[in-house]
Amino acid sequence: MDATNGSDLVVELDPLPTNLPPSQRIHGRVVDEVGQPVFGAVVSIQGALQDDRNWWGRVPNVDKAAVTAADGTFLLTSTEDYQAWRLCVNATGFVESNTELLKTGDTQHQLALDPGSFVSGTITKDGKPAASVTLGICQTNRGSDQFAGEYVIATDEHGRFLFTSVVADETMTIYSKMEKGNLLATEIAEFTSGNSGASVELGEFELRPAKTLSGKLVLVDAGPFPKNFRILVNREYAWDSQTIDVDENGYFQAKGLPMDEAINISVRLAGYSIDHSKTNLQVTGLTSAAVFTDSDSELDTINIVLKPDK
Repeated sequence: MDATNGSDLVVELDPLPTNLPPSQRIHGRVVDEVGQPVFGAVVSIQGALQDDRNWWGRVPNVDKAAVTAADGTFLLTSTEDYQAWRLCVNATGFVESNTELLKTGDTQHQLALDPGSFVSGTITKDGKPAASVTLGICQTNRGSDQFAGEYVIATDEHGRFLFTSVVADETMTIYSKMEKGNLLATEIAEFTSGNSGASVELGEFELRPAKTLSGKLVLVDAGPFPKNFRILVNREYAWDSQTIDVDENGYFQAKGLPMDEAINISVRLAGYSIDHSKTNLQVTGLTSAAVFTDSDSELDTINIVLKPDK
């Protein structure tokens, strides 16, 4: 029903083409860990092989996605010839699956999904449950070809959290997310996700006071500072970052930084790089510097000096 005028909403679908050459289509079937069909899985194309050029990422002139039928089958098509495609499969209750190159044509590829593991625990403050704390977990080795990305969830009214469909048998990192205005944070921790279908209880994590990073960007040539400029603050071991506003005088402030962690500050201003000799931080690159948030760190007197590139 069209809510704007009360008339029925009519959606017209174009029939699938029936005369496409094999190089412009791929067939498949998505099943669970015991071979039963998965209905409603979303299958998309994330890479291709064409004229012997092999790549990951966007593929032009292909279907955006296909949704599996009741028997788990799907069909993806294109308007160009391809030798093979990489597929990404997402379904509720399962770990995201990314395939290697699969040949286009009439072969039906069977794609099995993994339910993953279940990871739970409790967040407390002063020994009492802490509700609405946003947490993230990800694989510790983020450079892996099988990196599944970040899982994010908030604790319930009892301070409990439960991550589902976590990639199994991996070393993982858990952390509270940096959020603007946060005054508390948990310590970062590593754990091993369980076998597929298993449950892992991590126990209790206590919130501690978070740190605030305050400082100023200084231009050596005293040139005008751009309006609406921002810097990126991210953590070395957690897949977590904040985008921080910088005012017209170069001042910035980042809140919610956890204790005892390496924090990277990225400053990308066209035509400038960080002046190593005049910056009171560990410079980690032409446009980045790092601080450590231990109890002895002075995080309210940070100065980052930028010099024009030659």
